[in-house]
Amino acid sequence: MKVLFMKKMMMLIAAVLIAASVSANALTTEQLSAIENTISGAKLAKVGTVASELVTKATAADRKDVVIQVVRATKSHKAGALLQTVVAISKENPDMAPLAASTAASLSKKQAVKIAKAAMQAAPAYVESISREVSVAAPKYAEQVLAAAAPKLPIFPGKDAYGNDAGYATMYSPLALDPGTSDDRRLPAYDQP
Repeated sequence: MKVLFMKKMMMLIAAVLIAASVSANALTTEQLSAIENTISGAKLAKVGTVASELVTKATAADRKDVVIQVVRATKSHKAGALLQTVVAISKENPDMAPLAASTAASLSKKQAVKIAKAAMQAAPAYVESISREVSVAAPKYAEQVLAAAAPKLPIFPGKDAYGNDAGYATMYSPLALDPGTSDDRRLPAYDQP
């Protein structure tokens, strides 16, 4: 009985490992090595441009995987150009800015606030998702990332991208995620002086 249980457990573990390896490596080994070689062969000043071109040339199905691999390759081969790479990707492909910023922040947590600010400046339409993703990738710096995003959120009447009133924090807003302090509670409009 014990042997049968052990065999079933081994089969289950093997199936999980195979499924994880298939989903984690959507790019072929040739594509991965091409990304690594391209990034490692680029001059430090041109790494951002080269990285952005790689992401732009990728197919829609591979774009997310390419962003992750480009940022990882930049960190391992040209760590000084990590911020430059995130900015270049965010400018050319703003929809990939949250992924590029969160990947970079997870690889270099001490630079999470710098990375988030740079990505928010390069892709202002994605401030909320950039701040949310970077806060998840580097939770120690989440408060600073959310504070950096707060001035960029709309404070005028109107509708935001979700159809909500833009002047108020929504559940998707970094302000709504900010716990604040007892001295920093936001009062309703009728309670404000």
